[in-house]
Amino acid sequence: MKKGKILVILLCLVMLLPALAACGGGDDGGSSDPGAPATGGGAAPATGGGAAPATGGGGGDSAPAGDGGRDTVTIAVTTDLGTLAHENVSGDMYAACMLINEPLWLQGMMCDDDDLIWRLATSVDVHSPVHWTIHLREGVKFSNGNEFTAKDVLFSITTTRAGVNGAPRTQLMNLDNIIATDDYTIDWTWEAYHLGQWGIITDLAIYNEESYDADQASSAPIGTGPYVVKEYVVNSYCTLERRDDYWGELPEFKTIQFRVLTESSQVVNALETGIVDIAQRIDNADVEYVSALPGIDIVNRYDTNFAAMGFNTTPESPLHSREARWALCHAIDRQAIVNVVYSGRAVVLDRPNANTTMDDEPRYNNLHETYSIGYNVDLARQYAESSGIVGQTLRCLTNGLPEFVLMAEMVANMLQEIGVNVDIQTYDPATFTELTSRDPSAWDFRLSMGMNPGYKVASPMVMGVLYYPVMHFAGNWEGYEEYVQIASGYFGAFDRKERADITFALLETYTREALVYGICDIQTATAIASDLDWSSLHYRMNGNVLYSTLRTK
Repeated sequence: MKKGKILVILLCLVMLLPALAACGGGDDGGSSDPGAPATGGGAAPATGGGAAPATGGGGGDSAPAGDGGRDTVTIAVTTDLGTLAHENVSGDMYAACMLINEPLWLQGMMCDDDDLIWRLATSVDVHSPVHWTIHLREGVKFSNGNEFTAKDVLFSITTTRAGVNGAPRTQLMNLDNIIATDDYTIDWTWEAYHLGQWGIITDLAIYNEESYDADQASSAPIGTGPYVVKEYVVNSYCTLERRDDYWGELPEFKTIQFRVLTESSQVVNALETGIVDIAQRIDNADVEYVSALPGIDIVNRYDTNFAAMGFNTTPESPLHSREARWALCHAIDRQAIVNVVYSGRAVVLDRPNANTTMDDEPRYNNLHETYSIGYNVDLARQYAESSGIVGQTLRCLTNGLPEFVLMAEMVANMLQEIGVNVDIQTYDPATFTELTSRDPSAWDFRLSMGMNPGYKVASPMVMGVLYYPVMHFAGNWEGYEEYVQIASGYFGAFDRKERADITFALLETYTREALVYGICDIQTATAIASDLDWSSLHYRMNGNVLYSTLRTK
C-alpha cells in the first residue's frame, strides 16, 4: 500500500471513531483563524407541551433525592459503559464527563474553526496550518487544588492515546513536536494538516499529571470542570455536585444527576412522574403523548441522524450491479415511510446523507435519477428485470429497533410490486453491526440509522469507504479506484473551494453507484421541563450537550 493511502486511512480514522462513539469527536472545519470566542450554542425554540411548572429534579427509587426545587436537574440517559474516563467512555454518559474534565476549547453549534468557545486555552496563534502557539488560561485549579499547567496537557495526550477510544484522536499528535515553552504556552506542530484538527482538541480532556490514577479517573475523575462526582452507581445513576471554587462562571444548578433508563417506557414514565427533567431522544411513537404532559415541552430539531439503506456490493450478492441497486431505490416510496414510520416527523433526502451539514451547496442534491426521479415502479421494474433480481429473495438486515422493523416490512411489500422477495432478518444492534461490517454472506441490504459525524457533506462518504472498506466492500464496485484517488485529498485540502469541488466529485460517484441510499432526515424530539431554557445550553448536533450552561426561564 502506498504511503499516501496509509496516511489517508489514518486521517479518516481520526475523524470517524470519536463520533461513532458519540463522544463529540469528528468535528471539522477549514479556517485558519479561530476567531472570537462564541457565547454558546442553542437550538430551535421548544414547541408544544404544557405550561404548568415541572415537579421534577432528582429523587426516585434507586437514587438519592435532590435538595428539591431547582437546585437539581435530572437527565435521562440510555447507556452507561461503567466508566467516566473520557478516553474510554461512550454514549450518553459522555455529557457527565464534559462537566468534570475540560478540553482546551469547545466548538460551538456550527462546529467550525471560527466558532470556538475557549476553556483551558485563551487563544491560538496560527503560524501555518500545522504550526500553532497555544496560550493557556492561568489561575485554573483542578478539583483537588492542584494548579493546571502545560505539563498536564502533554500528559493528557499520552493518557488519551492509551484509551479505547482515544488512540485515533491523537494519531496526528507527536509529543516530540508539542513543546511546553513555559507553564502556560505550548508550541504545537501537527504531523500533517487535517480538516478536523480543531475538533480533535475539543475531545482532548485534560487530567492532572501529579494526581492521576486510572481507577479514580474511571469512577471519580479529577478535572478542572464545574462539577465533581458525588456518587456513581454503574447502570443506575451518576450524581454530580457543583464546585463553588470553579474558575469560570458558576452553573445555576447545584446538582446534576444522570439517570440510566434503557427502555422508552421508563423514560416516558420518568417524565410523567417528574423523576427526570430532560430526555434527549423521545421515541417517535411517544412524542404525541409526551408533548401533552403538563410541565413538559418538546424541542424538535434535525441533527446528524438519517434513515438509510445500505447495499452489499460483493460479486456474490444479487445487488452487485448498480442497476440492481437502482431498482431498489426506485421501488421505495420514501414519502410513505416518512408518513407511516415517522408520522411526518422527517423529510425525504436528496442525497445519500443528512441535510444537516455545514458546507451544503445546492449542486450537491439530486445528482442521480434515484433522487431526482425517486419513487417510480415502472423504472424500478425495468432495472430489476435487466439486472436479473426478479424472482430472487433478498436478505434484509435490521437492528431490531421498532422503526426499522416496520420500515423493513414496508420495503418488503414495495419490492413485491417489482417481483422481488425479501427475507427480513432482525438482530440486536451489536450483532447487526458485526454482520453488516464483517460478514457479506449474511445479507444483501440493510436498513438502519446513518450519521454524519464530521458535519460536512463528504465526511461519511470519505470515512465510510476508506476506513470501513469491509462495509463498502473495497474494490467490488465500479469506480472504486477513481473514488479512492479523489477521496485521498479531502481531509488535507486546506482551501475551502478545493474541498467543495472534491466533495462534488465524490458525491457524483457515490450517488451514481448507490452504495447507500438516503431515505429521510429524521426529526429528533427532546423532552424538557417547561421551566428550563433549552436555548441556554451549549448544544452540538451530534447530541452532546454541555449542561453547565443550562438555565431556568
